[in-house]
Amino acid sequence: MIRFYTMIVALLVGAVTASADPLAERFGALPSIDFVQISPEGEQLAFVQSSEDGVNVIVYNLVDMTPSARIPVTDLKVRQVRWASEDRIILNVSNTSGYSRWTRGRFEYSAAYVIDLERESIRQLVIGTEGVWANQPGLGNVVGVHREGGLAYMPVRMRIPNRSEPAVTLLEVSLTHGRGRVAEYGRIDTIDFVVNSEGEALARENYDNDSNRYQLQVPGVNSTWRTVLEETSSRIPYALIGIMPDDQTLVVWANPESTRPAGLYTLNPDTDELEPVDRETEGRVTESFILDKNRHVIAYTFEGV
Repeated sequence: MIRFYTMIVALLVGAVTASADPLAERFGALPSIDFVQISPEGEQLAFVQSSEDGVNVIVYNLVDMTPSARIPVTDLKVRQVRWASEDRIILNVSNTSGYSRWTRGRFEYSAAYVIDLERESIRQLVIGTEGVWANQPGLGNVVGVHREGGLAYMPVRMRIPNRSEPAVTLLEVSLTHGRGRVAEYGRIDTIDFVVNSEGEALARENYDNDSNRYQLQVPGVNSTWRTVLEETSSRIPYALIGIMPDDQTLVVWANPESTRPAGLYTLNPDTDELEPVDRETEGRVTESFILDKNRHVIAYTFEGV
């Protein structure tokens, strides 16, 4: 698969180079390709192409090896591209450029957009949803997509009935009209959710800036939440990375502020115990995970590979 992926990218770069303006080529100003993603059925490729003409999302048909769509996104700082379904693509955009792999706020996503290939349209998500708290940052964090590809799940600070302060709520957002409805209520201090392909919340993170209390929770009985990891720290001590294919075992990164050595851990909710990820497999050192669109671990990556 990696060799096939590399071959496709090489073909794309070759095609871009061949069609580049000779003057631009002379001065080394060739178009660049970023965020290459293959579609769920493996028949299309989406990527962001930057050139002198601007920035565009290009969709490439792998069956006949021809471009099938070109969507201008010059005014957006695209940070992530993902396929929701064979005819919908989600873009995460940001106003920041900082990046740190396993720490909180890898990007402060400022908005999320959906490209509808059938309608040849692009629409911002959450806009028009009733109850969204005004002037909040990070209104573009997509934590999951429904298995049928028509819904996205996004933590958004909302006005909650009978509460004096807004709470971070998991919205189920339509990829057709862009508006959302409440899927799961969070708390004032909730910072993240993990969901399955049906949109059910499997875990949530809370961090109270006043008490410095961090909590990782899973669903309990009678619509309650049970704490499986708790620690007090002046900075967020852990980052919830994702979940294993069993939909139970959580994957977290311990930051230097935690009481454990920094690194990757798995957490079994049945025992509430953190176990360090075995970083060496057949002589190779595990560097990170590859996640699917609902943050399920589907593969490991190794250092030097």
